Amino acid sequence: MTAIEIAIRPFRENDLTDADSVFRLAFGTFIGLPDPMTFGGDADYVRTRWLVDPIPEIRFLASIPHGDYSVRGFRRFKGT
Repeated sequence: MTAIEIAIRPFRENDLTDADSVFRLAFGTFIGLPDPMTFGGDADYVRTRWLVDPIPEIRFLASIPHGDYSVRGFRRFKGT
C-alpha cells in the first residue's frame, strides 16, 4: 500500500477559480446535467460566499494527488 500525500493549507483568494470549478462539477454531476460545468449559470456562489464570510481565517483547502490530477476540496470550519 502506498502512502497518500494530503496537503492542507489556508484557503486563499487565488483558489476561488478552482473552487468554483469543483463546486460546479460536483453539483452539476450530482443532479445529472449533460454539461455539469453549466450548473448555476452565471451565478458566482463561491466568490460571493468568500466575500461575505465573517471569519476568513478558518477556511481550509485540502489537495490530494490523484494520478495526473490534484483533487481539491475546501471546507469552512465553524468554531464552537
